[in-house]
Amino acid sequence: MSPLFTALIFGLLAAFFAVIIEIVTSISPLALTHDSANYIGLATTYWLTWKGLVPLVLLASIEECVRFVFLRQFIIHFRASEEALRTSEKVLLGLAFGIGFSSLEVFLILTGSDTTQAYRELLGIILLHTAMTLILSFGLLKSPRYQPWVMVFLLVITIVLHTLYNLGILLFS
Repeated sequence: MSPLFTALIFGLLAAFFAVIIEIVTSISPLALTHDSANYIGLATTYWLTWKGLVPLVLLASIEECVRFVFLRQFIIHFRASEEALRTSEKVLLGLAFGIGFSSLEVFLILTGSDTTQAYRELLGIILLHTAMTLILSFGLLKSPRYQPWVMVFLLVITIVLHTLYNLGILLFS
């Protein structure tokens, strides 16, 4: 099987697992949309309080931690079966994984909302998930041996960026 296709599948599986955890813990990404916030009467400033930020941080943390675990497993699996990769190949694998991860969220948005509103958000979703995957894959693929402190730092950065993205959607859409 092609490594790019395998990366895409691993990304999609990671997204499914993240959604399952979000549903089980009652932190659904669909419950945090701007329309649902207006529907239940929450002001935009609500999301800037601790009560509003905690679900956003938890949501981003779940997605980024699951992405990290699946990406790490993919890289371990791929390194065991392949030789050293050029930088361009590492970037392509990261892009494929990120697109696989974002595809579930894109599907949920296209099937669950107004399509004109959804198309505006699709590019942002794909770019966000692909960029976060590239940040994590850079840390996992760049060093020849696993360095936990680097990965914790990169994971925190991706959680912060993901939270800021979610907050921006809620405040400005």
